[in-house]
Amino acid sequence: MTALSTEPLAHGQLVDVGGFKMFLHVEGDGTPTVILDSGWGDGGWLDWYSLLPEIAKFARVVAYDRAGIGWSEASPHARSAEQLAFELHTMLQRAKIPSPYILVGHSLGGLVVREFARCFPKEVAGVVLNDSPHDTQLVRWTESQRQAAREWWTSTREELEERSRLSHEEIVIKEKATLPPDFHYPFGPSIEELLWSRVTPKAGRALIAEMGVV
Repeated sequence: MTALSTEPLAHGQLVDVGGFKMFLHVEGDGTPTVILDSGWGDGGWLDWYSLLPEIAKFARVVAYDRAGIGWSEASPHARSAEQLAFELHTMLQRAKIPSPYILVGHSLGGLVVREFARCFPKEVAGVVLNDSPHDTQLVRWTESQRQAAREWWTSTREELEERSRLSHEEIVIKEKATLPPDFHYPFGPSIEELLWSRVTPKAGRALIAEMGVV
């Protein structure tokens, strides 16, 4: 096994988006450019790792870490779909990634790309949503579904608040202890170690802030 570097610049670039930097990874050529926006969690651009070389065969593809996640620095601005879309747009402009874009959003990322398309419609060639929240889903849920969501929200926030007070090493030890003994990350051991290197107190605080976007 060849270990992968945990240095951001070995995998992409850090772009100043106005007082803080965001990480993006670019592969391939061609237009329109495919923009991949991950769901809520620590994965960020690594969530798309296995898809990137496949998409790069026919288009330029960009995957990135939202502010505070992975290798991106924390944003000083409150989290909202509009703000996340604005930060994505600023990152693309300053990285000189030209439109048109095909936006692909998974889960929370779906809210971001929909807002991006609303704010910058002339730059968007298409939108692909993968298991994305719907505007009226909370209204349509039954009371038992809403109660289950509230319980998950509360317990998850408590876990992340505890995580934000730990060191990186303590977080990894604690979270690995919750996994089955035979657990293996699907993309291979080198990617698994790269992912663990990004599970940090900073990311925990960013995930708490992103919980308010949905």
